[in-house]
Parts: sequence; structure tokens; C-alpha cells
Amino acid sequence: MDEYPKSQLDAIAFASHAWRLRLKDGDMDEAEKSAFEAWLKSDIRHEEAFDRAVTIASALETLSPETFALPETFVSPATTTPSAAHFAFTKRFFSLVEGMLPPVSSRPVQAAAAACLVVLFMVFGAFSFIGESDGTRVRASFEGTFQTSRAEVRTIALVDGTDATLGPASHLLVTYTDERRELQLVSGTALFDVAHDADRPFAVEAGRLTATALGTVFDVRHSAQVVRVAVAEGAVNVQFPLAFGSGRTEMMTRDTLAAGQQIVARDGRLSDIWTIDTESVGAWRSARLEYIEASLAELVADAQRYSDVAIKVVDPEGRLADVSVSASFDGANIEAMLSMLPDVAPVVVDQSDPGRVILRYSE
Repeated sequence: MDEYPKSQLDAIAFASHAWRLRLKDGDMDEAEKSAFEAWLKSDIRHEEAFDRAVTIASALETLSPETFALPETFVSPATTTPSAAHFAFTKRFFSLVEGMLPPVSSRPVQAAAAACLVVLFMVFGAFSFIGESDGTRVRASFEGTFQTSRAEVRTIALVDGTDATLGPASHLLVTYTDERRELQLVSGTALFDVAHDADRPFAVEAGRLTATALGTVFDVRHSAQVVRVAVAEGAVNVQFPLAFGSGRTEMMTRDTLAAGQQIVARDGRLSDIWTIDTESVGAWRSARLEYIEASLAELVADAQRYSDVAIKVVDPEGRLADVSVSASFDGANIEAMLSMLPDVAPVVVDQSDPGRVILRYSE
């Protein structure tokens, strides 16, 4: 099995070519330059992919444009839909490839060379079909999967200039098109410093909640079927399926969060908006876990992202189901967190088994 998912490698390849094109334009501002440097340093594969992108571009630049006689609509189209010019280019490209390949007798070498050229065309072609008609901006389309391990916090510089910081044991899916930026926080925590693009909404889905921003800083926490959205800068639109009684509907309830506000989706409902300290947004990046009316299940799920010791709530009568905790804990010191729990919730912490921790209702 491959060490990395194919979609993740594709995302890196696309991002590397997009960054190469931005650098070639020569008009990157300091923020973009910093984003590029951060992207390079965030993953060893990024630097390797960027080097390959430069090499590929250099090789392609040796080809004569007259060989293909590309129409202007092909060079900088405003749509990602392949045109007749695209297919004409493909035919000419592979006709040229035939002449560049080794003799048929060198089958293994020929196969490898053909595969490389196909990849070059796919990567180069993908970027030919994204961008604005005036050629001033590249909008990379890609899909990526990003995951962190227990206790790991990692910042990913996305191709549009957005920084996504993943908390421990988190799983994020990224899908960019020329019209939308869609992400799914499958589990865990993530803070987004979103690059402004009024024409491409930035939407994060977590469970049944969707948070949409244009340019802002906010975090999303998704644990134990509870989703929390908090805003540090700008504004975020939140939508969640409206519930009647015990059932959900196709109708949506919507709220707009400003800086210093948080909202929570749980038990099929959206909470009121709470006022918070903006400094608390993303506090988990330094292992600070802060909660407002959190369930024990949510606390335990978050603790497990830092500790490999199994923590289980044993509550056969359901007396802990409605217990809520408003407190702050150090994720880097789960022992201290466990010792503090009886002070903020009616629980007994049983650590008699060195392999696991049991939380029970305190009589």
C-alpha cells in the first residue's frame, strides 16, 4: 500500500505548480511569499514536488509553441471545461511524444518515459484549464487528505494562501474548484486563516454543520458528535439542519458569528451564540483545551487525542449524559485534567487499571 493517499500526492503536485506560476508572475506580495515559504517548510514532500515542478516547466519550455499552434482560447480559458482545442492539443502532444520515446526494443524504458510524459501533460494541462481569462491569477483545483497523529499539531499552507492548522488526531478533506473552496473536518480540530477570495466561498463542513467565510480566522472543533465554531477575526456564516421534535428537516437554520463569538451544534440542535475571548480561539494549538458547557464525552474524546491511555465513561443509568463542564485544561497533562474533573463534574476517576481510566458517576 502507498505511504500516502493518491489524492494527497495529487494535491501537493497541483499546489507546487500553482506556486511556480505565481512566482513566475513576479508580483507576489509579502504575505504570499510568507505563505509560500511556510508551505515549503510544512512538509518535506512540498519542496521535492516544487523542485519537480520547476524541472517539468523547464523541460516544457524547450518545446516550440509553433509545434502546437495553440489558439488563444486554449492558453487562458475562463472555464475548466475541455474544449475542441484541448483535444487537438492532446493529439499533437502525443504525436510529438512518439518521436521523443526510445525505440520499441527498449520496452521498459519506453513505458517509463511514456508514463512520465503522460504525467507531465496531466499536470501541465490541469493548470492550463484553471485561472482567469486575463491570466493574472491561478486558482488551483485539487483534492487533498490531511491527517495528524496523536498529540501532533501541524500547519498546512494551502495553495490559495489559506493556512489550515490541524490539532492532534485530526482528519481534514480539502476540495478546491474554480468556483468553491470546500473542506470537511471529519474529526478533530482545525483553525483556518482564510485567504480572501470573494468569488470563491470557503466552506467547512463538520457533521451536519457548515461554516462559510470569505476571509477570516476561525476554528472548528468536531468531537463526540459535537461541533464548535469560534471566530477570532472577521465573520462566519453557520448553517445547520432545523429540527422539529426529535427529527431533522431539510430546512436550515442560519446564524452569523462575529469575532469573539462561538456557537455549538449538538443533539441535533444549534445553540445560542456565546461571547468568548478571541484569545481562546485556537488555544488548543498550545494544548490549552477550553470548554463552555461541554459534555464528558466531548472532554474524553479530546483527551484521547493527546493520551494513548484509554479513557471510558461507564454510566449505565445515564446520569452523566446531561452533565456539562465549563473549564480549561492542559491537553499536554492529561493526568492533571483527570485529577481536576471531580472538582467540576460529579465523577469518580478510577485509575486502578494501569491500562485504562474509568469515569463513573459520583454518588
